[in-house]
Amino acid sequence: MEPIARGDLGRRLPVSRRGDEVDTLAGMVNRMLGEIERLLGEVKSVGDSIAHDLRTPLTRLRAQLHRLQQKGDSCEDRAALVDRCVVDVDALLGRFRALLRISELEDLRRRAGFGEVDLGETLRQVHELYAPLAEDRGITFRIETPRCARVHADPNLLVEAISNLVANAIKFAPAGGRISVRTRMEERGACVDVCDNGPGIPVDERELVLQRFYRNERGRDSPEQGHGLGLTIASAIVRLHGFRLRIGDNLGGGACVGIECWDDTGQG
Repeated sequence: MEPIARGDLGRRLPVSRRGDEVDTLAGMVNRMLGEIERLLGEVKSVGDSIAHDLRTPLTRLRAQLHRLQQKGDSCEDRAALVDRCVVDVDALLGRFRALLRISELEDLRRRAGFGEVDLGETLRQVHELYAPLAEDRGITFRIETPRCARVHADPNLLVEAISNLVANAIKFAPAGGRISVRTRMEERGACVDVCDNGPGIPVDERELVLQRFYRNERGRDSPEQGHGLGLTIASAIVRLHGFRLRIGDNLGGGACVGIECWDDTGQG
């Protein structure tokens, strides 16, 4: 315990094979240390990430305001500059709203709204929301609910988590591509899979994409890739439920992101 108290959060308490009360307590403390270490790691990296992602829009905004101040352009030119400034400000506000949303989701008091949720109905809601967007891009978007599955969850948050996964799949699926959202039953409970036939997520990036603001180098300068917070929000919702987010490969190419809907934390 002393090295941990001095700040070495990578240390863990020993757990024997006896499985007695001391081992149970040590296991709980180790899980707590793991979560503290993860949160401190995010705190250390989020400042650099914010500075990197906000520097470009803030610089562009300042340059446009400077032009507006210095030049005697026509009313039409000034109006166009103001419109571009508003777009940049909206983008900045969107980033901060997403960060505040993540902080809200990490507050365990949100579990007060939990109840029995029909996964089939949840998938139908998500399909209704995103089918028009998929259709605009020529993407085939279908849902599969072969069995009636119910889970203990917050219905609105579960819709939000799956919606973020679907929105991410639409971003990366090629025009004319395919997205499927399906439920399946395993021995321990229900799973929801969101699969696409896009470029997929490399194995060495599957933990990184869940971090705030992370985007790979291919998408960093592309406005279509968003702020790198969609998967982070989905991951925060999944953690709040005690579920597990799993990233894998889709058969035939692409990514398949699954939500394993059973509580391993002992909270629910």
